[in-house]
Formats: sequence, structure tokens, C-alpha cells
Amino acid sequence: MEFLLKTRVIVGAGKHEELGANLPWRRALVVAGANVQACGTVDAVEASLKKGGVAAVTFAQAAAEPELGLVEQGTEFLKENAPDADGIIAVGGGSAIDLAKAIAVMATNNGPLASYEGAERFPNQPLPLVALPTTAGTGSEVSPSSVLTDPARRYKFLLWSKRIIPSLAILDPVLAGTAPRGVRLNAGLDALTHAVESALSLESTVYTEPLALQAIKLIKHRLAQVVLGQDSRQAMEEMLAGANLAGLAFSQTRLGVVHALALPLSARFGIPHGAAVAALLPYGLEFNASVSSDQYDKILSALGSRGELPEVIRSLARELGAPLKMRELGVAAEEIPQMAEDAAQSGHLAVNRRRCTVADLEAIYKAAF
Repeated sequence: MEFLLKTRVIVGAGKHEELGANLPWRRALVVAGANVQACGTVDAVEASLKKGGVAAVTFAQAAAEPELGLVEQGTEFLKENAPDADGIIAVGGGSAIDLAKAIAVMATNNGPLASYEGAERFPNQPLPLVALPTTAGTGSEVSPSSVLTDPARRYKFLLWSKRIIPSLAILDPVLAGTAPRGVRLNAGLDALTHAVESALSLESTVYTEPLALQAIKLIKHRLAQVVLGQDSRQAMEEMLAGANLAGLAFSQTRLGVVHALALPLSARFGIPHGAAVAALLPYGLEFNASVSSDQYDKILSALGSRGELPEVIRSLARELGAPLKMRELGVAAEEIPQMAEDAAQSGHLAVNRRRCTVADLEAIYKAAF
């Protein structure tokens, strides 16, 4: 058994203003999306850096599904504009953080990037990373993974390394409060799925299970308010904490069949990851039900609910207005066989409680269609 905590986590409203004071750097690359820059978040981060004596240049091109070409662009931008950068600061949702991780790797390694798919494949130490998430979802601010899209293959793959875990994460509800409600919904359901699948993982331990179950409690308590209710910094702070705890949990345990199934939906149809896992989660739970009764009881208790876990999750998604079927997301039924083949390549299946064949994966897709 091994349990790693590498990231210093600072939580609280306005804590992004302390970023510069917490960095011993002289120069940094800021990676963000255009939307995050447009709402003034990047300006606030740059102001904090300047106050702390850290010079910064910004690459504000992060996309919802970061592709290999975008990593190349970001790496070239870094080499041309900040070749002496001490590290990279990611500001945004999971995609911005994943993009920053990949740029950090390519800044010190020759590539090609796709050759580093899998665990600990690149040789050289990447640039240090800091993350300021603007969504309560992916947990990427504490995770060892970066999810990237290869558009030529219509395929999503993972870089995985303890060396790309950010050293500092600032969870500030002021920043997360700028996210649109649709983004909050997808991010929140992604965080819930992380926690549920971590609790079900074959690698769940006495260290990770309490983190996953507490994440479920926090997310269930605050998700509807964050998505449907009036803005509340306290609610958003607890959502950020829940997503962060889920990230800490799955970073140790990996995930499961739902995340394996979700990757082809985003790679082939550009479906937001949170929407993909939300539509698939009840069906993945139905598949695992025969081998997971004790864990399902713990998850139901954390949710404060009774009944059948897949239906409880389905009811929550319905209440929030999330998609319940893949067809609602624009998935083409004729691509299901190839999607199942792609999903079968995921390392997440190794820790799923029930063994999955390609035929099993295809059957889950068909049930979820």
C-alpha cells in the first residue's frame, strides 16, 4: 500500500491574491483559456504574481478538449517568450490544467508527446506546476494525470506521472464563481463520478475510501445549490473541497469502467467529459452491482439516500437537468463497436470491480444509448 500527498492546498475566498507571495520563482508561464482571460481572472492572477515579484507571460489558448497540436503551440510559445521560466501556472478547469501539465513535460522532453502515453514514460523532469482551478470538477490540481486528445486517431489518452502533480493548488471560490452554470453542472457530476469510482476501485484503501466518501457527502450537499440556486461562496468552496478530495482519492486508486467508457465520447464527438460520465454512470453502476453491494451501501449512506444506487444517481442527474442518454449528446449508434474497442484500451479497467470484455463495454454503451 502506498499513499502520496504531494500538493500544498490553500483554500478560501480571495486566496488567489496570495499566489505571488507563495512562489519562489522569478518568471512563469500562465496557461489559461480565452474565457477565463475574458472574465478578468487572468488579470487578477497576473497582478498577484507581479506583487510577489514574479514576471509572467500568458498563453490563453486552452480548449475544452486539449489536443496534441495545442500542446505543441503552447510549448513553442513557452520557448519563444519565457525560455527561462521557473514553472507553469494553470488557471482554469481541468482542460487548462491538463494542457499545462503536457506543456511542462514537453518543455524538457523531446517527444513526440504521444509516445509518452501511459505511466512514467518521459525521461526528464518536467517544469514545476501550480494550479488554480476555476471549476469544482476534475481534481486535476492534485492528480498525476493529463488527459489529451489525438484528433488524427479520434482517441483520448493519458499521461500519468507523479512528476506532473502540481506542488501548489489554490482553491478559491471567487475564481470558481465565474464559471457558467452548465460548466458547473458538468464539473460537479465529473467530481461525483470520480468519488464514486474511487470508492469502488479494487485499489481503494483505508486511506482513500474516507476521502472518496467525504467527497460524495460534500458534492451531494452542495451540487444543486451551485448549479440551480443562488451563488454562494460557501457552497462553491465546499464543492471545490469535494472535488479536491475526490481528486486525491482517485489519484491513488484510479477510476473504473465509467471513465473508460467516457473517453471515446469526448474524443469522437467532442462531448464535455462531465456530460459523458453523467450519462454513463448509472449504467456502469448497474454493470458493477453484482460485485459491489457493500460499497454501494456506503455510497448510498454518503449520499443520504436509500434504494438502488443507479436509480439514485439517475434521479439526481434528472433533477439537475443533466443528460440521461448518450443519444441526447449526439452519439452515433454505428460507432459503438469502435468506441468499445477504444474504451478497452483504458488502464481504468484494471481496477474495476468486475472484469470487462469488449462485448461487455459494447453492451453498456447500447444500454446507455
